[in-house]
Amino acid sequence: MAAFANRVQNGEASSSTSRHPPALHRKPVFPITEIDECVDEHGNLVHECSVLLEKRRKDDRPAPPLSGLDEGDGTEAVSSTIAEPELPLFPVKRPRGKSFDKFIENLFVRAQIKVYLMDYTSIDFIPVTGYECLAREMVDIVIKKRSLDFDQGRKCLAVWFANLTDALEVQLKPHHNPFWIQKYWKYYMQRYSTVLKPNDQTPVVYVRRSIWLPVDVERQVTDHRLQHLLFHEAKSNVLSKRYALSRESVLKLGCLLIFRDNGRYSNTISPQKMQQLHDSMEGYFPSGLFPTQFANIFSSKREDTINEILSAYEMLEIRHRDDARQRYLEICQQDVLYGAAMFHGTVDVPMSLSITSLFSDQNEMSVLLAVNQRGFFVLSSLKAASISAEVLLAFSHKEISFSFREPSEEKAIQNQDTACLDLVVPVSFHNTVDSPTSSCQKRLLHIYSKQAPLIAVCVGTFQRLERAAEMQRREQVINGAENTENVSRRSVVDQPVEEITLVEESVTIPGVTFSSTTTSSTRKSGKLTPARSFAFPQITNRLDMFQFKSPHEPL
Repeated sequence: MAAFANRVQNGEASSSTSRHPPALHRKPVFPITEIDECVDEHGNLVHECSVLLEKRRKDDRPAPPLSGLDEGDGTEAVSSTIAEPELPLFPVKRPRGKSFDKFIENLFVRAQIKVYLMDYTSIDFIPVTGYECLAREMVDIVIKKRSLDFDQGRKCLAVWFANLTDALEVQLKPHHNPFWIQKYWKYYMQRYSTVLKPNDQTPVVYVRRSIWLPVDVERQVTDHRLQHLLFHEAKSNVLSKRYALSRESVLKLGCLLIFRDNGRYSNTISPQKMQQLHDSMEGYFPSGLFPTQFANIFSSKREDTINEILSAYEMLEIRHRDDARQRYLEICQQDVLYGAAMFHGTVDVPMSLSITSLFSDQNEMSVLLAVNQRGFFVLSSLKAASISAEVLLAFSHKEISFSFREPSEEKAIQNQDTACLDLVVPVSFHNTVDSPTSSCQKRLLHIYSKQAPLIAVCVGTFQRLERAAEMQRREQVINGAENTENVSRRSVVDQPVEEITLVEESVTIPGVTFSSTTTSSTRKSGKLTPARSFAFPQITNRLDMFQFKSPHEPL
């Protein structure tokens, strides 16, 4: 999610903190709002949408859709198919003391949603169909008001719901109703997040890049207004440390932003403008690039960093500001985490690596989980001193097979049990100290997360997309097609996701031979060491930081 750091309402947003470790630091300010007021039969002002948004008296509230929860505890459960409300959504009695025209006008339920875009602007969305609107209509209104290409806009953009701390991010399907998601957002926060006060979390609506958009399709976008939105989203993700970028890439991306705002570097720049440029440096780079004020007292690291930035700024070979925007997008699209959805979870770690093992028997580590078109990634928790995300494990969708275990709804809401995602992944073992040879075997990794069902949906859909594309390539080869590279992926977003079971044969990697059997001696003497990822050679999998099990062992 894009970060609205150091922004206020007229182009910038305020900052806030949370006890939950955020995946990014976006700071929007306004949740969903509603408009138009009417009066009841006693002449008191009430909102027309009070029935939908649960603003009636407590004794008039309908029962929750699912039983088993107390009405007064603030939780309202919802099933996968949300039932219709029992009471009407608009008043049917004529208000006393009001004209007939006002009464007719109040019969029509009207609502307003403040939709945020990634360029720090917002749009007031007033659906024609009232509270029965769909997410597809919201995207169409954004396309119309921003004069975007209709076909390209529908492929690239989607509606997202998120809270202020990004403990939960949800992309809506085109047929989803945003008002129903908003109504039951407290339930979703209790069900799929670990925030301390889920009832105090308000959702924020975004229209941004869809997770199902392939990168090769995005590179074919020609609408410059749509490229402008994608550029600002990539910029916010860089500042939020959502990409696994090197220091050189971070410096180059920041210099491209400086060039876009200030033009080409010049040696004859005035001292006043140079001082302004020094003061605004932190707005172009992640926060971890510059030292804190306390650390800067005892060292000149900030001045050294600024000199390094100016040297990279002087070496830029960009002529126009539009070229800087395009080059910025190209660098971000090459990152393995580009367009990924972020989730939160915990994993088991060896006894020697866990600090908590000295005080308890639980050896766990909080991690971030990223899923996109390229694969599945396990990231370390964000640190203030880091400049980008740190990838601990990286696997392509062809390398892994999975299943997940989900507790009952009541236990999940009350935090009595947590869902578990079981991943079968290839790992490298060094058999003995004297023998430098290594063998690749399949191991089971447990990931404990309340968002495991959401992760399973994303991974399963991407795996099915890859299988569909592979079958289409084979059909073209069989039919004698000459060009088998530019194969369009079929849209299967609205199709139900089939559950993928833990099968040993599903993990196949070209050029890698797996040992057929796993003996007890291999388990005892085998040692996990960091090894390069098979699908991403530029990434080193930190296998020694995780506790793997054999797939044949009981769960």
